[in-house]
Amino acid sequence: MIDDEQRRLHGKRSLRLAIGAAAAVFLIALILPLFAPSLNGLSLLRFPLGLLLLSHGTVIAIVALIYWAAARQDLLDRRHGLTSEF
Repeated sequence: MIDDEQRRLHGKRSLRLAIGAAAAVFLIALILPLFAPSLNGLSLLRFPLGLLLLSHGTVIAIVALIYWAAARQDLLDRRHGLTSEF
């Protein structure tokens, strides 16, 4: 069991991680597409680069961010002794 101070610190750090991950998703999903039209002049494999950025790059970046945030949360849980090992 952890004391109230450790639980409060864990909650604060978890909230900061969640806000950071949500802000990163916001930047990836809403701000990055604003640059796509300017990249459409370039091409990769005869596809406009802006299209590839939006269709594949955004999804890959968000999935990578989800895995990163889950790993950081697991590390945070282990540091504060909140793991449930079987």
